[in-house]
Amino acid sequence: VGGVRLYHIVDQLLAGAAGSMLQRFGLLSTAFRYLGASGSDKSKADAKCFKETVGCLKSIGLTAEEQEAVFGMAAAVLHLGNVQFEQDDNDIAKVSEACRPSLQKACELLGLDESNLSEAVLTKGITVNGKSIRKPQNVVMAEDKRDALAKLTYSSLFLFLVDCVNESFKLDHALEVEAAGRISVLDIYGFECFETNGFEQLLINYCNEKLQRHFNLHLFE
Repeated sequence: VGGVRLYHIVDQLLAGAAGSMLQRFGLLSTAFRYLGASGSDKSKADAKCFKETVGCLKSIGLTAEEQEAVFGMAAAVLHLGNVQFEQDDNDIAKVSEACRPSLQKACELLGLDESNLSEAVLTKGITVNGKSIRKPQNVVMAEDKRDALAKLTYSSLFLFLVDCVNESFKLDHALEVEAAGRISVLDIYGFECFETNGFEQLLINYCNEKLQRHFNLHLFE
């Protein structure tokens, strides 16, 4: 959106991960809608940051298998974004056959059943007179559900990592805590003003305004 990079970790993953990992995750030759213009950029800085990220994940106790699962979920978000829909004559959405591989890879990485996920996205469960039925969705509704699932997946992954960081600091002795280091807040940043500012940028700046207020209140006042 407006040149803003939405998922820094996947930029790092694409630039720094080994070819074998990229192949397992289906990231070698596909363009991803969620990355926008940054999808084709692979910088040395991103590759370096990926190595640092791997080191950080190791330092908070994640095994190699758990790290692969984390990166796999990030890759699944990209594949979900590539799932496109088309509608029939009755305005009912279905998964475009050209995008079926993206859906299959996302389900593989998330451990989900493809038919169950398709049903969840393409229909809505409602209860009428005590009976549960599935109501078909149109393309706009299906796209909203797809994006909501991608956001929930990414958010859940983020919260999982926050829990891992917090657990890594739960040491028994003060000396161990001192040796492990600490996380500190230096300042809040992220205010941005582009030539064209959309609703997303408004939300970003509003969030940063709230964070700055929280920072000032608890650190200074």
